[in-house]
Amino acid sequence: MKWVDTQAGPLLDQGDDKEQQGGDADAMQAVCPGCPLIVGVAVSCAGFRASAADRFFLYNLTASTTFTGVYLAPAGSERWGSNQALNDKDKEVDPSERLLIKDIERGRFDAKIVDRTGRSCVKRDIDLGKDTTFDIRDGDLKDCH
Repeated sequence: MKWVDTQAGPLLDQGDDKEQQGGDADAMQAVCPGCPLIVGVAVSCAGFRASAADRFFLYNLTASTTFTGVYLAPAGSERWGSNQALNDKDKEVDPSERLLIKDIERGRFDAKIVDRTGRSCVKRDIDLGKDTTFDIRDGDLKDCH
């Protein structure tokens, strides 16, 4: 056996020689014929579910708008969560700044953004089911109150 470097990272190469493998693969196949398939399916499905390690981020891609409030709600609802801007060290999200979004799971959300003047805007139906980031741009701030 030897370690082989691949693009996916180091792998243990057990070679083609049955004596080197000790015949364990055949013994395993005889005892549990479907086990390698079950393990393969479980490993491949694990990549599609939400993980406690998921980290979500908002990017403020506006030219000059600082956000003092960033609130998320399940898409189509008005159940706004806590002010995510408070996660930032200075409690504001400046232009070109990234904000860590906490305490959410994968899904679809509406985001209510509040600027320094108190004007608020809502960006609807943000898909954080596949992606872990979203952005707010100047174009998202047109219909604000």
